[in-house]
Amino acid sequence: MATQTTPSNSIGKHVGAAASDLKDAATMTGAAMRDSAKAGALRAKTAATDSLEAVANKSRELMDSTGQLIRERPLAAFGVALAAGWLIAKILSSPRRDE
Repeated sequence: MATQTTPSNSIGKHVGAAASDLKDAATMTGAAMRDSAKAGALRAKTAATDSLEAVANKSRELMDSTGQLIRERPLAAFGVALAAGWLIAKILSSPRRDE
């Protein structure tokens, strides 16, 4: 006996094929999104590492120049430290008016 193709069988085949195509497209889209997110995270990590290295280098340069300045002018450095300490003490010991 031969199988007869009816309109409902034909529609069912098309719906099944469309569902399969949709599933494949969703899988590919998910993979593409995952790959894009990984690439973005890697770029962000690289940028953060570069920025951190730049800040660390600048910090070392400032520490070196500060040390050199203190060695060249020790009395001036002592005076600045004394003045800064006095100013901080005055600010912290001033009466507070929280009314």
